[in-house]
Amino acid sequence: MTRALAVALVMLAAGCFSGAGLGRATTLPVGQTRVGGWVEASALTAQLAGPITLPWALVGVGVQHGVHPRVEVGGRFTGGWLPWLDGMSLTGDVKVQLRRRPDGLDVAVAQSVGWHVARYGGAPWHALDVLTALMLGWNLGRHQLVGTVRGGYQLFGARGQERVHVGHVDLSLGFVGRVSTHWEIIPEVMVSWSPTRFNGESQGDDRVGTGMLQLALGVARVW
Repeated sequence: MTRALAVALVMLAAGCFSGAGLGRATTLPVGQTRVGGWVEASALTAQLAGPITLPWALVGVGVQHGVHPRVEVGGRFTGGWLPWLDGMSLTGDVKVQLRRRPDGLDVAVAQSVGWHVARYGGAPWHALDVLTALMLGWNLGRHQLVGTVRGGYQLFGARGQERVHVGHVDLSLGFVGRVSTHWEIIPEVMVSWSPTRFNGESQGDDRVGTGMLQLALGVARVW
């Protein structure tokens, strides 16, 4: 991958990808709805001509709804805006309960499909993101500690550019604290890595790897 294209893809990833907002590893009861919002800070490091780090901030909103005793559907929107870069994403989620133990460990799997767009230097870049997540929720009374392992695939494209295929793996840890009958507060941390290759001036200068750290703090209401 050329240096100019690499910078554009790094900007796109920093500008719109968010792993926050999936909630508990427990599907909502049938007919119950959860609406939440969060703020997020991220730092993305790419191995270009040596490591470079790009800070970024996002805001997000999401909604989930229980449609079956073991199935929850939802959607998320995230966006961030700066004078030189703006980006947003829309993601649809389906969560399926594999194991439910009110006094122990809940296990769920979530499938997400997202569309992202970011403008860098006036040029729009688009990405399709497909993500599968295994969610483990340790129930602590009415609270839950959630650990998630994710694997994803992104297809990047822009006018006049070749399509680029990128895979990534993510680990996250969040705490869903029920502070009242209907309100929750959710801090989350996620680390992500992608084996993106960046071409140097010679074969020996090739560098591999893009990493991202995300810190998010959200609130949600359930009714």
